[in-house]
Amino acid sequence: MLNYCTFTSNNGNHYFYDKENRMHICHPILAWLIDNPDFIPPKNENNVIYLKGYGEVLYDELTYYLKKYHVFVKNGYFNKEKKDEKFLSKRLTELDIEKSLANMRQVTFEVTDFCNIDCEYCFYSSLYRDYDERNNKKLDFQLAKNLIDFLVPKWNSSLNTSLDKLIYISFYGGEPLSGILVIKKIVNYIKSLDVKKNRFVFTMTTNAVMLAKHMDFIVENNFNLLISLDGDKENNQYRYLRNGKSSYDIVVKNIDLLREKYPDYFKTNVNFNAVIHNKNSVEEVNEFFKERYGKAPSIGDLNTSGIAPEYQEKFLEMYANSHHSYTKAKDKKVLENDMFLNLPIIKEMAGFLSTRSGSVYQDYNDLTSTKSYVSRKPTGTCTPFSVKMFVTVNGKLLPCETVGHQNGLGQVNRFGVTIDLKDITERYNTSYNIVESRCNSCNLNDSCSQCMIYNHSLDLDSAYAPPCSSYKNDKKFTDELAEKVSYLERNRNIYEEIMTKVITI
Repeated sequence: MLNYCTFTSNNGNHYFYDKENRMHICHPILAWLIDNPDFIPPKNENNVIYLKGYGEVLYDELTYYLKKYHVFVKNGYFNKEKKDEKFLSKRLTELDIEKSLANMRQVTFEVTDFCNIDCEYCFYSSLYRDYDERNNKKLDFQLAKNLIDFLVPKWNSSLNTSLDKLIYISFYGGEPLSGILVIKKIVNYIKSLDVKKNRFVFTMTTNAVMLAKHMDFIVENNFNLLISLDGDKENNQYRYLRNGKSSYDIVVKNIDLLREKYPDYFKTNVNFNAVIHNKNSVEEVNEFFKERYGKAPSIGDLNTSGIAPEYQEKFLEMYANSHHSYTKAKDKKVLENDMFLNLPIIKEMAGFLSTRSGSVYQDYNDLTSTKSYVSRKPTGTCTPFSVKMFVTVNGKLLPCETVGHQNGLGQVNRFGVTIDLKDITERYNTSYNIVESRCNSCNLNDSCSQCMIYNHSLDLDSAYAPPCSSYKNDKKFTDELAEKVSYLERNRNIYEEIMTKVITI
């Protein structure tokens, strides 16, 4: 694992990266000296010195950069002996989970496992195997009420450190509008609560097939609405009704009706999500939503976790990576202007600048503190319930909807809520122990964003860890640094936009 390295961009510019002090552009002679730390210059005989792998250099010029190199060394750069034994030593505690429950940002209810659209790539289709059996079941309101009653005292407790923070109450499926009765009951119950530190916002992900029937209720309660649609009719070939017919016509008819009836609401509260596959492209999707609705969609890839072995070939036939789709666009500038943070490449670059530039600070204390390694847990796995809680139609409690149902962390039923904090901490910490040795040798161990449960397809009760697709050895790490910096050199406006619109917000 690298404590420091040098790399060259596609434009021939040289940089060095130091794990503690981050990234700097540098002269190629300085880069050579960094790569050859034991170099001792010979006596000055003819004022020209040959550096292996670089070429001839004037003695005075070499002396200048050698002095510069020693200034960096004196200030803590290029230290092979940096120790990070404590870097991955932290483990989950029961108090961590208690705090997460009190400060949770989102509760998502799977109100039904029935869906009126039969999407071929759906996580709950035959392609996948990490979910509970679908039985056209609806969520029992008593389960939802019991969970809410369990959370309210935590939201009102001293462990909740927020003030006037939004908590998102979200509805998911299946198709959530198929369970509209339980949604209405949950909404009314939430509105009756006395929660002192937080405000509630309702959100829903829908295929919009039943939107016309229920749009008045949705608008009345100011829902943030995310509509799933993959572009035009040709792009939507994988999204068909249960009778085998295309869902496109009825969906766009309902969306158009919503826009016509509630134009202000449509402008502020309605967004779209498109899945990229072999029947569409990022460019086609953007053009469709821009021309028809004046909006930029969010973009997602097919779920790569939990695929049934017998459907691997079918999955690969449908799969298309959104990043690669972006690179094939005829006019990338249009996509960057229209979609910006909805583009995966921009999200990647924002994350890269945040973790690698050495110029991003989370708060004032971060700005003024001395940089040092801090204790953290392996991987980028969220502390359970720190971001959200996903409640399945069967009352199983998961850290989010993308996690396989075999990794339930609790249960809600008609009698109450069961969350065994001791059991959760033991299961997570055992999994951390399994992946730790691999994480220790990975160059992303200080900035990993990968969930060990989702991206590794890891069963929390498993005794081994499958390969991590995000693992970076030394060569992959330096190649990635060069790739990302080369992109920024070609797109200097993107750097400025990210630093002003994203990182500093």
